[in-house]
This record gives sequence, structure tokens and C-alpha cells, in this order.
Amino acid sequence: MTEHRTLHSVPDDERRADDDSLQATYRALILDRIEERGKVVYLEVGERALELAGDLRDAAVTAREVADLHVSAVHHLSRGQNQLRTEAVILAAQLVLIEVLGHLSDRYRDRALRDQRSGLG
Repeated sequence: MTEHRTLHSVPDDERRADDDSLQATYRALILDRIEERGKVVYLEVGERALELAGDLRDAAVTAREVADLHVSAVHHLSRGQNQLRTEAVILAAQLVLIEVLGHLSDRYRDRALRDQRSGLG
């Protein structure tokens, strides 16, 4: 049976590193989503959101923790910005949140089905 560690069950230094890495990835996805929408370029945000969902699943992150990650990223990215930029951050962040939670739920469902088939569920 695979050991699952939550962000809260790892040592503080390691958790801070994990939090910082996830936070940086999430912020980059939001900023790139803004760029994709504004400049009509393709920065693979969807694929990267899928990868982030895998990292979150591997860390056994809960939906509440994803919401906390989201709020923290929005707060950080909108701090000191004008209203137009803040609205762009909020809209892009909502899209990233929907993508990440959708991918994360798929991954948790797949794991639950796999565990059920192997008699673990």
C-alpha cells in the first residue's frame, strides 16, 4: 500500500518547500492564462494544470487546500494592482482553479476505482 503524505504531515521545512513550489506553479499558470487570453498565444496551461493536479494528488492535497492555494495566489498576484488587472487575475485564476480541480477529481476517481478493483477500497 502506498503511503500518502499530506502537506501537513511532512516536516515544516519540506512542507514550506512543497508549498512554495506548488504556489509558484499555480501563480505561473494564472499569469500564463492571462497571457493566452490577451495575446491569443498557446502556453500549454491546460497540460500544465494536469501536471499540477498530479503533483497535488501525489501530495494528497484536499480540495480545501487547493482552495487555500488559489486564494493565496490570487491575493499575491493582485496585491497593488489596478482594478482591471485584478479582475484579469481573478478571471484567469477561476479558470485555472476549475481546470486543476477537474483534473484532480479525475485522478482521485481513477485511484479510487483502481483501489476498488484491487480490493483496497
